[in-house]
Amino acid sequence: MQADSVYPSYGSLLNIKTYDGGGGTLQLYTPYSNQYGGDFIKYRRYNYGTDVWTEMRGFWDTGHFSLTDISN
Repeated sequence: MQADSVYPSYGSLLNIKTYDGGGGTLQLYTPYSNQYGGDFIKYRRYNYGTDVWTEMRGFWDTGHFSLTDISN
Protein backbone atom coordinates (compact mmCIF):
# COMPACT_ATOMS: atom_id res chain seq x y z
CA MET A 1 0.00 0.00 0.00
CA GLN A 2 1.07 3.60 -0.48
CA ALA A 3 0.95 6.52 1.93
CA ASP A 4 -2.19 8.64 2.16
CA SER A 5 -3.89 10.73 4.80
CA VAL A 6 -4.29 7.73 7.14
CA TYR A 7 -1.29 5.48 6.55
CA PRO A 8 2.19 6.89 7.19
CA SER A 9 4.01 5.40 4.19
CA TYR A 10 4.57 2.21 2.23
CA GLY A 11 3.86 -0.99 4.10
CA SER A 12 1.37 -3.79 4.66
CA LEU A 13 -2.10 -3.60 6.14
CA LEU A 14 -3.93 -6.43 7.87
CA ASN A 15 -7.70 -6.10 8.40
CA ILE A 16 -9.25 -8.13 11.20
CA LYS A 17 -13.01 -7.91 10.87
CA THR A 18 -15.60 -9.52 13.12
CA TYR A 19 -18.70 -9.02 10.97
CA ASP A 20 -20.03 -6.98 8.06
CA GLY A 21 -21.21 -4.08 10.23
CA GLY A 22 -17.61 -3.26 11.06
CA GLY A 23 -17.79 -3.25 14.86
CA GLY A 24 -14.70 -4.73 16.41
CA THR A 25 -12.63 -4.19 13.27
CA LEU A 26 -8.89 -3.72 13.77
CA GLN A 27 -6.24 -2.67 11.26
CA LEU A 28 -2.54 -3.40 11.76
CA TYR A 29 -0.05 -1.41 9.69
CA THR A 30 3.47 -2.78 9.24
CA PRO A 31 6.00 -0.30 7.82
CA TYR A 32 8.05 -1.12 4.73
CA SER A 33 11.24 0.09 6.47
CA ASN A 34 12.43 2.58 9.10
CA GLN A 35 12.69 5.20 6.35
CA TYR A 36 9.26 4.40 4.90
CA GLY A 37 6.70 4.17 7.67
CA GLY A 38 8.76 4.10 10.83
CA ASP A 39 10.15 1.44 13.10
CA PHE A 40 7.11 0.02 14.83
CA ILE A 41 3.71 -1.49 14.09
CA LYS A 42 0.74 0.84 14.18
CA TYR A 43 -2.95 0.07 14.67
CA ARG A 44 -6.39 1.63 14.61
CA ARG A 45 -9.89 0.42 15.57
CA TYR A 46 -13.30 1.02 14.08
CA ASN A 47 -15.84 2.22 16.63
CA TYR A 48 -19.22 0.65 16.00
CA GLY A 49 -22.08 3.07 16.59
CA THR A 50 -20.02 6.15 15.84
CA ASP A 51 -18.88 4.89 12.42
CA VAL A 52 -15.46 6.42 13.01
CA TRP A 53 -11.94 5.00 12.90
CA THR A 54 -9.60 5.89 15.76
CA GLU A 55 -6.30 7.59 14.96
CA MET A 56 -3.31 5.43 14.11
CA ARG A 57 -1.36 4.55 17.27
CA GLY A 58 1.91 2.69 17.66
CA PHE A 59 2.85 -0.39 19.63
CA TRP A 60 5.88 0.33 21.77
CA ASP A 61 8.22 -2.46 22.76
CA THR A 62 11.57 -2.99 24.45
CA GLY A 63 13.31 -1.52 21.41
CA HIS A 64 11.81 1.87 22.27
CA PHE A 65 12.46 2.03 26.03
CA SER A 66 14.30 0.26 28.84
CA LEU A 67 12.99 -1.35 32.01
CA THR A 68 14.27 1.73 33.87
CA ASP A 69 12.01 3.93 31.71
CA ILE A 70 9.02 1.77 32.65
CA SER A 71 9.68 1.99 36.39
CA ASN A 72 9.95 5.79 36.24
